[in-house]
Amino acid sequence: MWPGGATDGVPLPTQSALPFRLQALQMLGELVAVHPTNQEALAGAVVHMAGQPVAALDAMLHVALSADVGEAAAAEHVLGSFLVGNTRGQDMLASTCGKPGECGRA
Repeated sequence: MWPGGATDGVPLPTQSALPFRLQALQMLGELVAVHPTNQEALAGAVVHMAGQPVAALDAMLHVALSADVGEAAAAEHVLGSFLVGNTRGQDMLASTCGKPGECGRA
């Protein structure tokens, strides 16, 4: 039996997974902080949200803008770590923003 009561093949309840997601986001931020190779890897990564493939940075922006305070802060940490010293990443993020309120919809 896993922490939170899940058994083999049964996913953990969403709330039980929150501390793990927060720690994972914190660690991801540390891995990409001022590390060009890891920043490039994150820029090209794809994750699945609601069964759909999504660029990892788009998913991070979505979490930063729509999740609860703790998870949003952790996602902001990843984005900030990705952007510090990364002019190419800054340009990439800026290119997804158009008019105010349209960020992330490119």
